[in-house]
Amino acid sequence: MERAADFLLVIPAHREHLRLPPFLGELTRALSKAPFTTEVRVVDDGSPEGEWQALRKAMEALRREAGGSCRLAEPLRHPQRRGKGAAILTGWRLSPAAYWVAFIDADGAIPASEAVRLLGLALAGDVGTPALFAVRAGTVRRRAGRRAAALLFAAAVRLLFGRLSPAGDTQCGFKIVPATFWTRLDPLLRERGFCFDVELYLACRRLALPMKEVSIAWAEQSGRFSPFHAAPWVLADLLKLRGRWRRGSITRRPVLIS
Repeated sequence: MERAADFLLVIPAHREHLRLPPFLGELTRALSKAPFTTEVRVVDDGSPEGEWQALRKAMEALRREAGGSCRLAEPLRHPQRRGKGAAILTGWRLSPAAYWVAFIDADGAIPASEAVRLLGLALAGDVGTPALFAVRAGTVRRRAGRRAAALLFAAAVRLLFGRLSPAGDTQCGFKIVPATFWTRLDPLLRERGFCFDVELYLACRRLALPMKEVSIAWAEQSGRFSPFHAAPWVLADLLKLRGRWRRGSITRRPVLIS
């Protein structure tokens, strides 16, 4: 029987047939040399058929090249778009044997070397076994408009959730969660879209699970996402999330390791 990987790393993707393959190649090559094992699973979230087939073809070549301590799994697909959170949950729920579950954004904004570094920090356990939330507080390169949108989003989260709101950057696309936490978090996670990261943080708070924020290098990548165009539906998702969590009682506070 094949030994379970140390990490299951899910990459949620929508229309990423151009950006993802180069990043995925860098990531799997870096992970293949790591002192831990990783299963990487791409979950395509409702891309058009032609783009999905292009991504799948590119991944076939990468899967043949993958080796060492990294396994690139067969990609999964949602026939219709369901959201970033839904793609992450699909990947996490199909591979329950890993010791840690994680996700990373498909755009390559987080360098492969940084991904390996943070996975190594999680496995080292020098601060116990917290969930690790990457924050864009290291070397960060992004346009002024994107920076302003991030500040507005963070302000909205603080306004809506008050003392429950995350202390730092919720939307940096890299989170690592011990599998023992994941089995307890899964029933609480209902957000399927962009605000999945916020709900993951809130769920950790409800269960008083230890968390650690880790600074990471990050560089904005060109793409179709427009934060200001997306603002209305992101705000609507935040309001619905606030309604769900205010109806529940969040009484226990987490151990936030500095």
